[in-house]
Amino acid sequence: MTDISNPNWIVAQSHALKIGFLILACNEELVIQKTIQSIQQSLQTSDTLIVVADNCDDQTARIAENAGVLVLKREDRNAPGKSAVLVWLVEQHKDLLRTFDFIVILDADSILTDNFSNELKRHITQTDLVLQCQLVPSEYEGSPISTLIALSELIEQTVFQRLRSRLGLSVRLRGTGMIFKPDTLINFAPKLQTNVEDIALSLLLVEGKIQIRSLTSPSIYDPKPSDQNAATRQRARWFRGQWNSLWKFRHTVWNLVFRGPDGWSMLGAIFLKPRWLKLLLLAFLGVLFIRHPVLSAICFGLVAFDLVPILVGIFLLPHPGRFFKALVHLPGFILMWIKGIVLSIRSKTWLRVRATNTVENSNSNDGILR
Repeated sequence: MTDISNPNWIVAQSHALKIGFLILACNEELVIQKTIQSIQQSLQTSDTLIVVADNCDDQTARIAENAGVLVLKREDRNAPGKSAVLVWLVEQHKDLLRTFDFIVILDADSILTDNFSNELKRHITQTDLVLQCQLVPSEYEGSPISTLIALSELIEQTVFQRLRSRLGLSVRLRGTGMIFKPDTLINFAPKLQTNVEDIALSLLLVEGKIQIRSLTSPSIYDPKPSDQNAATRQRARWFRGQWNSLWKFRHTVWNLVFRGPDGWSMLGAIFLKPRWLKLLLLAFLGVLFIRHPVLSAICFGLVAFDLVPILVGIFLLPHPGRFFKALVHLPGFILMWIKGIVLSIRSKTWLRVRATNTVENSNSNDGILR
């Protein structure tokens, strides 16, 4: 009989796991090589790296092929975006996906921490169905606005997401660093009806009573836009994605209202954003209801409920002084968000953040959601 309490057996089982690393890439020749090198340094013999070259007009596919990566090419200009890619994958390459124990979905600019695959296999279990890796903001130090963007994401993950995990609640998916059991992805991907696949999958999974577990190790470095226009486009994408999903998945949202804490937590994590806007509205209501002490106290209490963990969280971060200094630029950060909200309403197409060498994106801010 095999002794499963034997640490050597556990290590052997861990290394036997087959992980498929999946990069969904559309015109990413400027960043794809660096990402591939990062992943290849982490791969173990049982792992496979796959690049889906989606509607590419540049050298993304050739760069990946020259690096020895399995490349799947998709051409469908009528159905752009990562959600459409995932639907296509489960329709056309279901058997390939099922050859893996787990599938890690990454952005084309995601950089893995050292020894990622080995660490992942140490922390993952066969009972896990969906997980979200910790994202570590990078390349933000040169800009106060980028530093505030990084701060927002760090606080969200290290404070609020960790609190949800401690309470046994699901965390929201973040687009990159998403990990799926193949059959779970195969079952849920066909239900995607929006370009914001991370929001849609988060809602659908919680509705389906599938927990999304947070992994604090290993981590993925997630570059932040240093250009304010790029950051504005990113906010526009997110804001439109929220409302697009709220409408298209309104029946799912309605079901989650009655799901209890896990449903409420997920709805709050997705739709009660940006956090600064929620806090301003609560503070305004607190002042508005000043003649009604109970209502006013509730509003200001909710403000404190968010602000206190944020302040404590900043002190717990490495180099907290850097982030406190960046708070001086909070008005600029809010202005960036306001511009993004306006842009999300005015623009007719999904907006691209990263630059490409393709003609269609060289003179325009419009593009596929990436």
